[in-house]
Amino acid sequence: MAKYHVHDYDGITSVAKEHCHGYVRTTDVQTMYALFNHIHYMEGETTFDKRHRHAYRGYTGPAIYTNGGHVHYYYLETSVDKEHFHVMEGHTGLQKSVRKSN
Repeated sequence: MAKYHVHDYDGITSVAKEHCHGYVRTTDVQTMYALFNHIHYMEGETTFDKRHRHAYRGYTGPAIYTNGGHVHYYYLETSVDKEHFHVMEGHTGLQKSVRKSN
């Protein structure tokens, strides 16, 4: 079994059409993109507000190292629903080790 890690993330989207949505998820395991660094895939749906929700998917930025490990910055735009979209922006939480079968 190989060792991998994930990151939790949560937040509130930007305001559009006088409302916003929440989101809470965990990234996929890391994907190498350059020597000594990596990114994570993010996918999910926002909370259901004002009779609709939005889907999103994309990638984090590279690792930002801290004293306790590392985090990732993300900036995503949600799907367009009811003639608008929202922006999701922030930093993930610290890494959490997981095991994944090869």
